[in-house]
Amino acid sequence: MSEAYYDGDCGVFCDNCAPAGAETMGDGEADYPMHCDECGRPLDYSMTEEGVKYAINEMKETLKTGRKEYLKASQCLKYYKGCPQVDITRDWAGDLIWYNLPDEQERFIKKFLSWTEYQIEKELRK
Repeated sequence: MSEAYYDGDCGVFCDNCAPAGAETMGDGEADYPMHCDECGRPLDYSMTEEGVKYAINEMKETLKTGRKEYLKASQCLKYYKGCPQVDITRDWAGDLIWYNLPDEQERFIKKFLSWTEYQIEKELRK
């Protein structure tokens, strides 16, 4: 994860893509996981309670899509290009594991990380 930067045009960037003159966003929270507008790298920026709910719902949706779908190579963001789609939600889960969450959410996130890791390793062994 990278520190978040913004410029006057409301763009949000990682430290590698931040244009000259961009300022750090400092402490704050967002209602969704933040990614660099340029490359898609995840940004180190806290999520609100709504952001946590959003990320957990996306993890549930990832599991619903089925193994073949979420193991397809990502084409959408440079940072994740060629990686399994599930890597995006796994990054969110890895960030959320450090939050002070209710037990039920924490258990779900741990199970999500464990199960998807197993599925990725299983696919790699083929």
